[in-house]
Amino acid sequence: MTYSAQLSWQAPTTRADGTPLLASELAGYEIYYTTDTAGVGGTFKITGGAVTAYMASNLSAGNYYFAMSAIDANGLKSPLSPMVTVHFGP
Repeated sequence: MTYSAQLSWQAPTTRADGTPLLASELAGYEIYYTTDTAGVGGTFKITGGAVTAYMASNLSAGNYYFAMSAIDANGLKSPLSPMVTVHFGP
């Protein structure tokens, strides 16, 4: 059996230094994930700053930990978001 997680977020409106960040300056996002199983993890790369949701699919049972960063048009990445935990299975 496989599982899916619908991840959604609000696009940032300020940079880490507090200056405004326009939607047109966002290039996309990176969603990082890991599990309790050693060596299982990776990154989902999202293109487009207007995107505010992603469906992570084909996931096995267990605990998944997700965090993300925004990427601007210059390739600068924001600090990681707080981690979100999702559990699938028994």
